[in-house]
Formats: sequence, C-alpha cells, structure tokens
Amino acid sequence: MKKTIFGGTALVLFATAACDTTVTNPGPVQDEFLADRNAASAMVNGAGRALSSGMNWISYTGAAVAREIHPAGSTGSFGISARWQNGELNGDDADLNTHWEQAQRARWLAEETLRRLETVGPPPAGSLQTPVQYANALMQAQPDGGVIINIASTSGTRASPGTAAYGAAKAGLLNLTQSLAVEWAPKVRVVAVTPGLIRTDAAAAHGDQAIAGEPRDVAEACLFLASRAARHITGASLVVHGGGS
Repeated sequence: MKKTIFGGTALVLFATAACDTTVTNPGPVQDEFLADRNAASAMVNGAGRALSSGMNWISYTGAAVAREIHPAGSTGSFGISARWQNGELNGDDADLNTHWEQAQRARWLAEETLRRLETVGPPPAGSLQTPVQYANALMQAQPDGGVIINIASTSGTRASPGTAAYGAAKAGLLNLTQSLAVEWAPKVRVVAVTPGLIRTDAAAAHGDQAIAGEPRDVAEACLFLASRAARHITGASLVVHGGGS
C-alpha cells in the first residue's frame, strides 16, 4: 500500500469578508466524478431519498403539533414530546433542529443535483444509466478491479406470503448478481449476501427472535466476500440465516 505523508506548519488566516456561498464536495467521492453524466442516477436517488426523509419528518412533526396524529402510548420514546402535543415548538428542542436540518439538506441536494444535470446536459445514446454500471466502469479501470456486493434476502429464495413484491425483487437481485458476474468477469466480482431474520427494531415483530442473527453477522459476511480470501468467488450468494429463516 502506498502512503503519502505531508508534514509542515499549518497557517490559518482569519479575515472579515462577505459570506461565500460556494459549495465544495467534502465527501470521499471527488467532485469531477459527480460532474460525470454517468453519476446522474446516483445523485437523483440520493436527492430523492433525502427529500423523502425531510418531508416525512416535517409532516410528522407538524401533524403531531396540530394533533392530527396521536402517539398512542409512544410519547417520548418515539420522538413525540408532551410539548409537541401541546402545540409548542421551541428553539431549545434538539429534535426539531434535526428535522429542519434534514429538510434543508434535502432541498440543497435536490437543487445541486438539478444544477449539475443541467450543466452536463442530456445523456448520450448508450451511456451508463445505473449506479451499478457506473461502479463497474470505475472498477474496470482500476488495476485490481473490484467487488460489488448485493444485499438479498431469504425471501427471494422461498415463498414470501404477504410480501410477494419484496420476495420477487430479491429473487430478481439474485439473478442479476449471477448475470452481472458473468458479464463483468474476471476483473469485477459480483456477489450477494442473503440474510435471514436479523435482530433489528424493525424485525422484532417477525419470526422467532431466538434464531435471529445480529447485524454484525451480515457485515462480517460482506467483509469476507470483499477480501482476498474470496478472490475466486463470483456470482455466488452467501446465505446468512443460522440454519433457519
């Protein structure tokens, strides 16, 4: 692994100036990659998720204050305070700050996505249209290739009564894993982790918790598939269900 160490003295300058509204990308993805038309799907998906989350919390908070919804015993632990129910929205409420912050962040993401899409223009014929295609293009250009890990579910390997759409989607993901593994081999491996019941808050009402796995079980399966120990594994699904589902 090549390491570069920078040493020296840090110089900090303070000056009074008008507010600079220029935004730079602070994340691990370089800004030039976000300016690539092939990243459009990822930006749209991210903005859509942020907008959904922001609208959810603003609507939820407003409905609680207007008493259009009632917590039915979940006051406090579910995030609805007694003050909200009395119609109070105060500046010292940390939860409200978070909710408004998420909404404003979502607005910025959506506006920035539109600005970037307008800048790069419409996609040319035959261009990459999905995040996984974009990831493959980046990995194919890397000397050591890469690994794409899909998170499936045992619902896609058996009957899924009551959640047929979910089961069908996960079954499709497993088939997609096999197909892309053939298309993108040998440089890029495509694999899947197929968990059974995992002990989370959302899963508490489903199945026998005695056989439920832990989130770390899924994480460690992903680490294995991404490691050199799995360098000859592609198109496969690693089932993580503890012997039952």
